[in-house]
Amino acid sequence: MATRAYTNSPGGNTQYQAMKDFLWTPPANTYLAPVFDERTINKNTGNSVQFRRMVPMPVVTTPTGVVEGVSPASQAFTTEDYTGTLVRYADVYETTRVNADLSPFNEVKEGTKQLRIKVDRTRERIRYNAAKAGTGVLYNSSTISTRATVNGVITLGRLQRAVAELRANRADTFTEIDHGSTKIGSTPVEACFVAFCSTDLEPDLRNIPGFTVTANTTGAKFPGEFGVCQNIRFITNADYIPVADIGVAIGSTGFRSTTGTLIDVYPIIIVAKGSLAAVKLQGSSDTGMGNGSVKVLDGADKSDPTNERVLISAAWYDLAMIVGDPYIRRVEVACTANPT
Repeated sequence: MATRAYTNSPGGNTQYQAMKDFLWTPPANTYLAPVFDERTINKNTGNSVQFRRMVPMPVVTTPTGVVEGVSPASQAFTTEDYTGTLVRYADVYETTRVNADLSPFNEVKEGTKQLRIKVDRTRERIRYNAAKAGTGVLYNSSTISTRATVNGVITLGRLQRAVAELRANRADTFTEIDHGSTKIGSTPVEACFVAFCSTDLEPDLRNIPGFTVTANTTGAKFPGEFGVCQNIRFITNADYIPVADIGVAIGSTGFRSTTGTLIDVYPIIIVAKGSLAAVKLQGSSDTGMGNGSVKVLDGADKSDPTNERVLISAAWYDLAMIVGDPYIRRVEVACTANPT
């Protein structure tokens, strides 16, 4: 973080001088990658990407043995195919020649850093938007059946219902049972699915019966993990934004609303293994997400013969998609505006 220091000039006057460093800004919080099945795609292999899953073979209600000397009828394998198209994304920023040459702050260097952060945040948003597009959705109450009628915060019962639906589809958890330790205040943790939601929901999560903050659990943690409730680990991020102004009228509900008319609706995305997939080209970035190179374009050319501008650019390919709709559930809820 930049600091400022007083120095005495030869004449005895105190001069206020700034160090030539930019102030701290938040890094990119990229938490979704661990639940995506990520595939590295090489260049020159086309823009279409195909994922395939073998459909589990059915089991008859009452299995019977084979007739002696008679082979059972053969069965064909069944597959599910998921095809996506790589999309190219890009961002360009610029500063003037004068700023690059004369400013006491290195805007090109800091701008490069900030563009890397934006690229990673954009990649996280692409994954978030893909994950919340599943068809399996529940709302804050069993009596609510549309987003427009959402009128309450998350409850334990809604989480249990979502988990029951995942279990019915034989979904698999991301973690195994953690039996805890002898450390005072720590608690064992069940085998868990993983849920993603906005940091705005943290107060409401704390109010769920049995919710335990991550600080009181042992064992490995997911990046950004906030806490655990029964068999769900919650990861929160300010970039997991709500759907603004779409629930019931705000009235005196005490829930968050962007414009003060209808309440904002917050998705809680609960995922199991095999539900999501993404791709990345060969390459690397500060967060390890790959394929996020940033270039500084500085030099005279036909479009800028006197080199009046310095450009900072980033371009990358990306694809994120659901490849297992039965293994993902979304619970849509309101958010308490001012917890008491």
